[in-house]
Amino acid sequence: MAATSNPVLDFSSNAGLYLIPVAILAPLALGLCATRVYTKLKRTGKLHIDDWTIIAAEVCKSILLMENILIDDAIRHCRLSTS
Repeated sequence: MAATSNPVLDFSSNAGLYLIPVAILAPLALGLCATRVYTKLKRTGKLHIDDWTIIAAEVCKSILLMENILIDDAIRHCRLSTS
């Protein structure tokens, strides 16, 4: 078996269709979590472990969402350049 030097990439994924509603709803979720943390700070003056967990989850979600948007953009660019 000879190895091919240029493997054929399959760009037939529909991941971009799922990325659109996630990118629209993510700022809403971020706003709701920020409101929750703000009201907790105003009411009690300190944050507990559940608040820090929500903050960490929002940071991770935002990083992963930006990464997925960049990956989807790169895949679209590859599709256009190979067409």
